Amino acid sequence: MPKKNALVVLIDALRFDIIADETMRKSLAPNIDRLVNSGGLVKIVGLASNTQFVMPSVLSGTRPLDFGGYNTGCKHRPVCFTELLQSAGYETGLFTNCALYNRDVGFDRGFNRPVVAANSRLALMQDLEYRILPPVCRWARGEVGDSEIIRYLQADYAAILENLVRVCSDEKRAPGGIPRSGRINASLAKAAAIELRLLVEDPVSIARKLALLPEAYAYAALGRKRPGPHFYFVKAVNKLYQLSTGILQRIPGLRHIRFGHFDSLMPLYDELRPSIDKFITTRKQPWFAFIHAMDVHTYSVCIDQIFRCPRLLARRLFRIPQIRRFCRQHGYRYILQYLSNLTALDDEIGKLVELLENTGQRDQTVIMVASDHGTTHSVADGHPIADLPRRFFRSDLELPVIMSEIGNNDGLTGLWDSRDISGTILDLLNVDFPSEYEGRSVLSASTRHIVVSENAGRGFCDLENDDLNFAVTAAQDKLLAVLQMDTLVATDYYNLEEDPRECKNLAGQKSAEARIDALLSALWDERGDLLTARGARPVNPANAKRGPVEAAL
Repeated sequence: MPKKNALVVLIDALRFDIIADETMRKSLAPNIDRLVNSGGLVKIVGLASNTQFVMPSVLSGTRPLDFGGYNTGCKHRPVCFTELLQSAGYETGLFTNCALYNRDVGFDRGFNRPVVAANSRLALMQDLEYRILPPVCRWARGEVGDSEIIRYLQADYAAILENLVRVCSDEKRAPGGIPRSGRINASLAKAAAIELRLLVEDPVSIARKLALLPEAYAYAALGRKRPGPHFYFVKAVNKLYQLSTGILQRIPGLRHIRFGHFDSLMPLYDELRPSIDKFITTRKQPWFAFIHAMDVHTYSVCIDQIFRCPRLLARRLFRIPQIRRFCRQHGYRYILQYLSNLTALDDEIGKLVELLENTGQRDQTVIMVASDHGTTHSVADGHPIADLPRRFFRSDLELPVIMSEIGNNDGLTGLWDSRDISGTILDLLNVDFPSEYEGRSVLSASTRHIVVSENAGRGFCDLENDDLNFAVTAAQDKLLAVLQMDTLVATDYYNLEEDPRECKNLAGQKSAEARIDALLSALWDERGDLLTARGARPVNPANAKRGPVEAAL
């Protein structure tokens, strides 16, 4: 029997409740609705609420804070599911407008054909912010010596620069429809090669430069020992962009237009389409296409898009009045630009299905639509957006997975997490995976009893010193806890049956003590090694001896 192809569309920041609502789904995402009706919809609880934090779990079936944390993404994880597909004979294609795939985090492991429509300035900025600047700042404060920071930079910073040269020099990696991004990436590759040489010749000067530069402008001094006129010009232009954005946000109807050195180069999914179509129509079977679309996540209008692709942009903006009328009619309260971009992506999914049908591949192709995390809309959720380390609301963590090839399975209930997305893909394609692989298939494995979501702060992951934040989600309730140095504190408890919008924190109430105690015990069962490594001890030692999670819950 020939192997099936697979098309996976990951829509960044897609909320579960929008897809689960049949009225909204039929009106705003009719192509996704058809996939749901011909297959099934399952709710996944994200292991984190940020793309950088959670994608290692999606791609490698591991937890965000394992293997040294998410600073280096998938680089040090045992295996990515795409590598298992490669070993099984699949030709694998990556298509994304997410800059993370151009960073030195290994998210492109296992892809034969990566196409990343992203400006690598943003990738460099994030690599500096999340990996390089925190140690450099400690050095600048005298907390570590010259020899230590030199070793760090000549290992980690050198790896970032080498990766930047690799991704920016690969002309096949970037689609040809955005020439300005291509010119920027070519310039970055040359500057990164010079920076690598300087890092060998005078590493202290490079450390001193990095300590002084905001990460947003650091690319303008790349390949130089110290900032020059070009850096200060770029800084002044960016300040002007920020001022313009601040003014526009005060004008009704224009608040979602953004000036920005990075935002202005954000491509739309439509600009990836030619590369995707070519891959699907020219590959020998079996093939696997993975599409990570940022359009819903970054729904603001960037000034460069107005001049670069006005027709594509206008098509999305013209939908907004109709969407506004629909929301008013049914009492929905969401960000209209967010919903408009979702309808545009749904149209593109419909075109992909039609392409498969026209090329005779539909019956041999498994289709999945999923998300990496959700997002809070204050007007819809009744509470403000939490600070990133504490972004554990249901709207942030609950995400949809739609599968077209499962025979309309109505039994997809229970708790599943981010690791199970890849486990399900491998199961759908009948690809074996190692017994130690943590991802499960929602089609054939037993459900999870709890899901522990986690992070170590806003960006740089310091497992030894940062607060470690946790959300323990059970079927009927949820606990939020934080490890501060060696002390684990339960901060929030929500009864999801009585309070589905998570507005009433019951932590501290006597009636909730038993459940908080049980969920803390479950957290210890799941993440005891991580907690113990920080010197933490169970809040109640008796609870730590209760046995497996199933017994505690």
